[in-house]
Amino acid sequence: MVNIESYNDYDELDIFDIDISGEKFESLSFSNSNFNRFSAVDSEIYRLVFDGAEINSSNFSLSKFEGIRIYKTSFKESKLSGTYLNEAFTANLRMENCKCDMMQLRFGKCRGAEFSNCNFQDADFQGTDFSDATFINCDLRNATFTSCNLKGCDFSTSNTLGINLNPKDLKGLNVNYEQAIYFSNFLGIIIKGN
Repeated sequence: MVNIESYNDYDELDIFDIDISGEKFESLSFSNSNFNRFSAVDSEIYRLVFDGAEINSSNFSLSKFEGIRIYKTSFKESKLSGTYLNEAFTANLRMENCKCDMMQLRFGKCRGAEFSNCNFQDADFQGTDFSDATFINCDLRNATFTSCNLKGCDFSTSNTLGINLNPKDLKGLNVNYEQAIYFSNFLGIIIKGN
């Protein structure tokens, strides 16, 4: 059994079936660690670092993270619904089959991140850098991407219905044909058929 305490660095841990829901922590670092069925629902964690972590079937819903740094880390089959991750920094982030609806990740850095089969419905990503990120078969309905860097970002296989962004945010965004027609509305373009 692992006892997680503030102001600690943890390395090469295997964490299974631990619940720290409702707790508050500061200055935690997890390197080369595996999380399975970890729960931190409605928790507050300040200055958290994941480096080389694998997080599976875990739940961080409704939690608040400030000063989070994520390096070479993957999240699979995990929940981050309603999670607050403002100003997060990531490098080599991978998320697969995650439920992240109503997540708030504003003014963060997610360059080159890969998201696959994730639900980001109603998420707020205002001001976040998603340059060269890929959203594969994700649900982005009603998500907010205003003032984001989307250059090289790929939405082409995802559901973008009702997405909120500004015309300048479209520069360099990769979309499919149907999405291009939808996004033309943001540019004030009127398409007439025969």
